[in-house]
Amino acid sequence: MRTETAAVILEHFGGSTWAKPDSKRHAEAAKVLDEFRHEDIVQACKTMRLTLSRSSVKPEELAGEIKRNTKRAKVHAQAWKDGVNPEEIERERRQARNAVLLAPREVIAAAVAKCRKIGALDGTPLSPKIEEWSAFTVGMVYAAIEEAHG
Repeated sequence: MRTETAAVILEHFGGSTWAKPDSKRHAEAAKVLDEFRHEDIVQACKTMRLTLSRSSVKPEELAGEIKRNTKRAKVHAQAWKDGVNPEEIERERRQARNAVLLAPREVIAAAVAKCRKIGALDGTPLSPKIEEWSAFTVGMVYAAIEEAHG
């Protein structure tokens, strides 16, 4: 393991004594992480730091995070290749939810009725809290509102 890599691990997870070159566990931990690039380990430290409140991490946990990050990157690359932008989808979902939240109650009721009439929604009662609706339900109601009020 490179000195810089160990320093980054300790910077993010100071309690990970295995990352110290003079640690007894350093050599075996380095074997776990040997297949990964320095940049991948740095990124894994950053993403794990966002979700972990503890001060240490195991080398196996870092390896798992690197594999998850790699998988995520491949999914995003494929989505971009296919012309699908996950961030754009999320932005549009937020926009639709906000529009439905701001719509008058009678407009929402009419849109829900239309969705039920055409079979986009079944007869299951919806929560009065739009925040609890699924993305699909919000999307259908939003589309009905847009169609009616263009």
